Amino acid sequence: MRNLLFEIKYLFRQPAVYATFIAFFVLSFIIINTAGGLFDSVKIMIQGNSKIYLNSPSIISFITIVFSILGLAVTANIFSSSIYRDVKYSNDQIMFCTGINKANYLIPKFIAPLFANTIVFLAVPLGATVASFMPYLDASYFGPFMLKAYTIPLIQIAFPNILFTGAIFFVLTALRKDTSINWMVVIVFYVCYVLSISISHDIDNQFLTAMLDPFGSLATAVVETGSSISDKNTESTSLEGVLLYNRLLWGGLGVVIFLVGYLKFRLSLASSKKTKKKLATTNGAASRSVQFFKQIKVPFVQQQFNFSAQLYQLKSLFLLELKKLIRSTYFKVMVVLLLVVTIATLGQVGKIYDTVTYVLTYKVAETLFVASGLLYIVFIILFTGELVWNSRKFKVNHFEDASALRNFHFVLPKLFALAATVFVMLLIQWLCSFAYQTYVGTTHEFGVMGIFILNKYLYYLLFIALAFVINALVGNRFVAYLILGLWYFTKDYLANYLQHNLLVYNNTSTYIYSEINNFGGSLLGEYSFRLYWVLFAIILLYFSTHLISRGSETHFKKRFKALQQVSLTKHLKKIGPLLVAFILVGSFIFYNTNILNEFQFSFGRVKKQLTYENKYNYLSELPQPEIIALNTTCHIYPEEGKIDYSGDCYLKNNTNTVIDSLVLNLTKKVKLVNENELFTLLDKDENFEELHLYKIKQPLQPNDSVKVAFTYLTEKKRI
Repeated sequence: MRNLLFEIKYLFRQPAVYATFIAFFVLSFIIINTAGGLFDSVKIMIQGNSKIYLNSPSIISFITIVFSILGLAVTANIFSSSIYRDVKYSNDQIMFCTGINKANYLIPKFIAPLFANTIVFLAVPLGATVASFMPYLDASYFGPFMLKAYTIPLIQIAFPNILFTGAIFFVLTALRKDTSINWMVVIVFYVCYVLSISISHDIDNQFLTAMLDPFGSLATAVVETGSSISDKNTESTSLEGVLLYNRLLWGGLGVVIFLVGYLKFRLSLASSKKTKKKLATTNGAASRSVQFFKQIKVPFVQQQFNFSAQLYQLKSLFLLELKKLIRSTYFKVMVVLLLVVTIATLGQVGKIYDTVTYVLTYKVAETLFVASGLLYIVFIILFTGELVWNSRKFKVNHFEDASALRNFHFVLPKLFALAATVFVMLLIQWLCSFAYQTYVGTTHEFGVMGIFILNKYLYYLLFIALAFVINALVGNRFVAYLILGLWYFTKDYLANYLQHNLLVYNNTSTYIYSEINNFGGSLLGEYSFRLYWVLFAIILLYFSTHLISRGSETHFKKRFKALQQVSLTKHLKKIGPLLVAFILVGSFIFYNTNILNEFQFSFGRVKKQLTYENKYNYLSELPQPEIIALNTTCHIYPEEGKIDYSGDCYLKNNTNTVIDSLVLNLTKKVKLVNENELFTLLDKDENFEELHLYKIKQPLQPNDSVKVAFTYLTEKKRI
């Protein structure tokens, strides 16, 4: 019992536990607020039905399942850190010599993270509860408060999921004495879960499909099938039938995995005969190496510190890091997972509701990169942490820190190596897509696929740069994982709030492929924004290399003071041209988006709309004719990015009164051809240029009609 209390107290002294709790609380709070209509420009609908209350048992259960899936990395961190702590600080040998038995050592280390992780997941219903009481949200989205709506999902969804996944992470870390394997398991979980969901629609046996889902989402959906909206708003999902069997299966499997790990665990440094044999071989080789080096005369070396020597060092370190990455088992596992996702996705390309269409290159690219996008992001987040913190893991960081290498020698080779591996993974997907299109008999357009891959690669490069910057600034890789994950999953909300791509890192203008004119000039905006963010990322990397932890000084304040010791003039000499280029590219983009084209933030549009309605609300009382016929002709100019509409419409007076005035909302692009013949412009507000108030020269009697001709010209102005 004392060991258990010690483990629990230790876990709750860790900042990562509180940071995760706060992150889950904030995310749950934001989701309910967003669904409740807090942001005018952002609207989400949970479970696809607006009639289900946001604080209903069904919605809270759904959110809990989502966090159980997305929170796998959190579970891996908490469970692995509990058992790996002694290995990390070299206390395992001391602990094993104290005479402690296996039960007193392992069981508290398993129960403590199980309890801590459950408390962390308590933040999900807590955040939803607090959000439901916010006075600024529309009360019609919420029903009466029910405590069971928040507690039951935690018990029957979150706890069994934590027990199953936590047991896997705990046992793997205990037996391998390494945490790296857990991050690969997280990726495997995500990939297998996405694939199982995608193929579940092709399986007729719902019971089997639900039982194979370890998180209980499909089992919950099966139990809720046929439930009315009233039942979902008031009744919790019953723990019966397939949901009961599912929870017992996966929760029980978690207990079995822990028991197997318990039986295989040994309270010794060498836990198996293979390990002992390996240690003996290593010791023998070490002794022979010592005898060998005693016979070698060390030659004289001429030291060089010029620019070419630094480039040679970068090249050597880059090749070293690249070989380590490519040869690692984890990278090979990633490639296998990527192939699985790619092959499974290619089989779905061209299918629209089971209707088979041509497998065109742009469809392959769009489908493939959407399906594998999360896999790349997880790969970058995890491998960046491994590269940055690997030397501390093997306790050689002090040797590196004491070397004469500059800070950028520690960052750039790792960054380039990770970028090269991502490029290799994209090439693998390219080859798979080419082979598949050749197999089905469609032409592979190399130029189109190349542009899609280039755009995606630039996106991943910028994310890699951000990952290295965050790891350099934060003194804990797990906190860095959390920050990067939060940024990735909330960046769309941030983009909808800030609304301008100049303000949201790695956001660009939208590019669309068309079979008429390929990308239609949209690549100018894509590459302008990419260049803008690449320059910004290089500037960030420059300053972050001065803030990386070297030696025993890991506090940010002390590292920031070291950065300040270098004069501002020296910094500007190095990055001055980059700053100038960054400002020039940003100015070019701003000129295109805000001056050549019209741009207005949503809050400005809402304010303008409110003023418009207050000022011209009286116009809604005026009788107006109705459009009874419309004829249009459209001319498309793909190469010029221009569309020219022309046509006419018939306005008919369907009222019992004479209509002598006409109210129209016309943009600058719309022109009335016969305006002077039919109408006289009475009023045009400079603040609301779209509003046109006309006096009809020949008033419309009841049932009279008039023909109005118009033109509409739209053309793309650069970005």
